[in-house]
Amino acid sequence: MALVQISSDEMGKWQGDLHALPKTAPVAIMLHGYKYRPGDRTDCPHASLYAAEAQNAIQRSQPWPKRLGIGTSDRPAIGFGWPARGSVWAAWRQAEIAGRALAEVIDALKADAPHRPIRLLGHSMGARVALCALARCGQGHVHSAILLNAADFTKNALRAQARHAGTSFQMINVTSRENAVFDLLTELCLLAPLQSERALGRGLDGPHALTLRLDHLDDRSALASLGFAVPPPDRSICHWSTYLRPGTGAIYRALLDGTLRPDVLRAALHAARCDGAEPQTDFDAQVA
Repeated sequence: MALVQISSDEMGKWQGDLHALPKTAPVAIMLHGYKYRPGDRTDCPHASLYAAEAQNAIQRSQPWPKRLGIGTSDRPAIGFGWPARGSVWAAWRQAEIAGRALAEVIDALKADAPHRPIRLLGHSMGARVALCALARCGQGHVHSAILLNAADFTKNALRAQARHAGTSFQMINVTSRENAVFDLLTELCLLAPLQSERALGRGLDGPHALTLRLDHLDDRSALASLGFAVPPPDRSICHWSTYLRPGTGAIYRALLDGTLRPDVLRAALHAARCDGAEPQTDFDAQVA
């Protein structure tokens, strides 16, 4: 099994053994969000989200490696832990420090095996860690980044994309209406209204980015055409819906191991949306 645990401290110093990873297979780096902290008695990500087997009953903390089918010799993975406790503002600042540490990890991985694809998957403030790392790591060192209900702003995503302009890098911004309250709180709590900032949950598209909206019927139809069945949401508010929803694990697994290319997903989404009609959400359908 190739599942490596990396921890970054408050100063951005990281520790972990990267040499345990095979040099010929793509590496997936998992990035947790708010409230987790390496070594914490109840919320250590290495003992929950990144564990090989479930060690507690909290649904949102069930292991990602099993859900995503990674952490094996042919699908190696890194669980990157960082101190995300304290106030939301403290965690926000700490995410940038963790991003600098992650950039060092990414560059070290590339120095060790230059042709090995590196793909990121981050939830909530873990997406901010990913964006901060992307803005600092070597150009083209990351193949793709999957952001789940990202707790960050479009300007930071655009800065990260600009760093990798001219490369094959792609960003998949996964959102759903269940997270709308949290997107609003991100904007309000982090003073975005004073700077006209928009949360990533509102969408981001471009040459290096696409937004997958799990609450849009067209987008779920596009996923179905590719062989991925995702049911409608079963609740109106949920910050963890983008990875707890049945069927989502298979999508991310395929994106992480390369069997689903971002350009193929982009084409399917475009085909499903091309009728020009206003996209209908699952919530619209329920009202109708």
